[in-house]
Amino acid sequence: MPSFVYVKIPLHPGQAERLPALHEDIERVLSADGLGELIGWGRSLPSLPGGRSGPEAAHHRLDIEVADQTRALVVLRHALAGLAVPDGTELHFTQDGQALQCLYERETWGSPMRSTATSRPVRNPAR
Repeated sequence: MPSFVYVKIPLHPGQAERLPALHEDIERVLSADGLGELIGWGRSLPSLPGGRSGPEAAHHRLDIEVADQTRALVVLRHALAGLAVPDGTELHFTQDGQALQCLYERETWGSPMRSTATSRPVRNPAR
């Protein structure tokens, strides 16, 4: 069963021009090894107190569906670092029912930690 993974890339001045090439590179990396596909992308608005969204996008989000999550996470970490994503980039995934994320800072991916972000709910198998 495919797994859902997403990447949140902080938006900085000049970043928007690089996004189409980033999409192409991620699609190429995933399809080269048959690991999955980029299923969507878009701007992510910041959360404000009271559940409101801020007026300006804070992140660019990549939604990815992968066949082998373990392999895909290794490949994605390597590919994203090679594509010079900015510090603060987050890689989100669910493992054993727990939402986790890894943070990219100083050219290194941190260890998985609990995520407070909303992710796609786990699908219930057909009964």
